[in-house]
Amino acid sequence: MIAEEIGERLEARADERTARQTLRRQSSLRGVRGVPPADIARIAAETWRDHRPSLPDARGELNALFGQAYEDGLVAIGLLAAAWSEDPDGAKEIGFDWAERVDDIFTGDALGWLVLGPIGLGTGAWVEILDELSAHRRTEGRRTVAAMALAACPVVVEGPAAAPLREKIGQRSVQMVDQVQTGPVRSVLDRLVRDPDPSVRKALRRVLRAYATGAPEDAVAWAAGVSGGLPKLLGDEIKRARRRAK
Repeated sequence: MIAEEIGERLEARADERTARQTLRRQSSLRGVRGVPPADIARIAAETWRDHRPSLPDARGELNALFGQAYEDGLVAIGLLAAAWSEDPDGAKEIGFDWAERVDDIFTGDALGWLVLGPIGLGTGAWVEILDELSAHRRTEGRRTVAAMALAACPVVVEGPAAAPLREKIGQRSVQMVDQVQTGPVRSVLDRLVRDPDPSVRKALRRVLRAYATGAPEDAVAWAAGVSGGLPKLLGDEIKRARRRAK
C-alpha cells in the first residue's frame, strides 16, 4: 500500500528538532512527524516516479495518505496535483473533502495552489469552487481559496508538495500559467478582500503582489473599484503597482 510505504519512509526521515521547528510555525490535528521539507519533496517525487498513482483507482490510497500526518498530507496533495487531469471531477471531489479536513495554513496553501486552482482553471469550475469554499467557517479553508489565485499568476510554485509535478513534467521549477488570468484573480480578491482574519489577508497580499507584478495596470483598476478602499496591508501593494504602471 502506497500510504503505508510513504508513512514509513517519512517516519524514517523524521527528527525531533524538525518537529519542534514545524510546531513553532503551525500545528495539525493529524500530527507532525518532523520531516525536513527537502526530504518530503524527495519522497514525493520518488513516489510519483516509482508508482505513478492514477485516478480514480488511487483515490482510497490518497485519502488514507492525506489523513496520516501533516507531511503525508503534503505528499498526497503533490500526487493529486500530478494526477488530477485523469479524473477532474473525482479530483475536485477529493479537493473539496480535503479542504474540509485542512487544519493548517500550509496544507491549505498547497491544496489551493496545486490542486483546486489548476482544476478550476482547467475545467471551468472556478466559480463553483469559490462558491463552495470562499465563505468557509475556518481560516484554513479560506486560505485554500486565496492560494487558488496564485495558480492564476505566473509565479513559481513553492513547497515540497510541488515535487511530483516537477517530476512529471521534467522541470526544476513549475508555474501554472504564463500570464496573469485577471478574471479568476479578481474573483478571489473580490470574495476575500474584507476577510477579517490576518492570515487570509497575508495570503491575499501575496496574491496581489503577484497580480500587480504581472498586470500592474489591471491591478490598479481593480483596486479603484473596491468600495470603501483597500485594507492598508493590500493598499501598499497597489502603491507599488501604480509605480510599475507609470
